[in-house]
This record gives sequence, C-alpha cells and structure tokens, in this order.
Amino acid sequence: MGRFKLGDVIVTSGINKHLISIEFQEFIHKCLNRHKRNDYGEMCEDDILINDIATVEGGRIFSSYHIIDANIKENKIWIITSSDRKCTTVMFPHEY
Repeated sequence: MGRFKLGDVIVTSGINKHLISIEFQEFIHKCLNRHKRNDYGEMCEDDILINDIATVEGGRIFSSYHIIDANIKENKIWIITSSDRKCTTVMFPHEY
C-alpha cells in the first residue's frame, strides 16, 4: 500500500455550502488526511483492497466517511481521487 498525492482538492457546491462551519471544515480536513493515509473510512474489505492496489498500480481511490453533525442532513461524504492524481473531489453521495 502506497501513499499518493491528492492533486487539486475540489469540493462540490453541496459541500461548499456547509464550509461556513468551522467544525465541518475541520471534519473535511481530517477526512482528507485519513484518505491520504490509506484510511478509507467506512468501506468494505473488497473496496479497501481495490484502493490499496490503486495506490500502488494506479486507479481511482474512493473513501466514505460518516458525518456526525446535527446541522447537516447528509449522513456521509465521499472523497474520490482521480486515477491520474490530478484532483481529489469531496462530495455528498447524491452529488455523484
């Protein structure tokens, strides 16, 4: 399992709307750090293996993290790093 570059970090409009909250900003920052350290959050074993292979051989890297914030109706975020490592996108699942 290898570490990887995030490239440019992009947030969707749904995520951006909530970034006025310092707590949500800190949550996103923490999740991006976990993602980069190969901690993919709430993923099944098969998806973790696919991500681990992608960090070494190339391929998209996908993470999912639960949100614990009463002010946000969404219950999770997804973080996806492109296979070329040019960008990482933070989004709510419905924005995919």
